[in-house]
Amino acid sequence: MRRLGALVLLGLSSCGTIVGAVPFVGPGQERTVVSLEAGRDVRFWSDFSATYERWGEIDEDDVAYEVELFQDGAIVANLRCAPRDYGLVRLCHERFHGIHSYAGNCRMACVARVPKSGPTEVRVTFSAPPSMHIERAHLIVRQ
Repeated sequence: MRRLGALVLLGLSSCGTIVGAVPFVGPGQERTVVSLEAGRDVRFWSDFSATYERWGEIDEDDVAYEVELFQDGAIVANLRCAPRDYGLVRLCHERFHGIHSYAGNCRMACVARVPKSGPTEVRVTFSAPPSMHIERAHLIVRQ
């Protein structure tokens, strides 16, 4: 029983603390500045809600966040994150409303590190197909 408790605690601690968010209500570009620590994973979550005709007709590559991290005006990391790409470990709360709506708050398979601690600008471009109505697609930054 102790081993199970330790595993649960380890899993929850890997979620990290929210250090910032980049809100989206549709495709576009946004940015924010967060304080990050060098040597620790920066994890990205999506707080996502959308309606669509059929999810299977939407290529997951069409729904994505292009993330760039800047320190002292220079890019230190760039990555592409997909709201439904969970990687090997799925930490998620998902809701399907019938066959035309999806909402999720999920850790994406999307991790970066920064070379030094301090203020970091997070620039994000969110893309989605026109057939998808985005209610929210917030990118959550945790460390």
